[in-house]
Amino acid sequence: MPRRLNRKCVACAELSVEDAIALHGDEGDGCWEPSKCHRRRSHYRHRDDNNRRRRRQGLAVKDGLLPSPTAYGAVLLLVRDGADQPIHAIGVEIWQGNQKIEAIAAQHTIGMRSRDIQTYLQELLGKLTESYGIAKFDPPPKEIPISQCPIPACPHTHE
Repeated sequence: MPRRLNRKCVACAELSVEDAIALHGDEGDGCWEPSKCHRRRSHYRHRDDNNRRRRRQGLAVKDGLLPSPTAYGAVLLLVRDGADQPIHAIGVEIWQGNQKIEAIAAQHTIGMRSRDIQTYLQELLGKLTESYGIAKFDPPPKEIPISQCPIPACPHTHE
């Protein structure tokens, strides 16, 4: 919980430095401390502006007005009918913040064994690391049903 405002300091902050020292210094009530009072007076003088600025920054964060991240991310696209089914095709989307930068077209995995698929994925990651500095795919992969395979010459969808 924040501290309460010191009404005496708020009133003092509205005075000039000379008047404040005369009123609260050695010849006044004696509460003037140069090491603390200059900063405290500045705080009280600019308090409303600082709070307003802080609230505006908070609203900017909530409204999504922050700058987009500069780092890249890769989403793995798996075309299959379920997690327990074999992979039909593999593709990749490269994103930077909320913007899709590039898409690597999906490739069929027909005739590939699981080790061939792993080798293919490692090669893809190698290319992504060279081009964008991406070391791994962002989990979880995006799964697409075989009936919506994006490859135009797919024997399962375009008969």
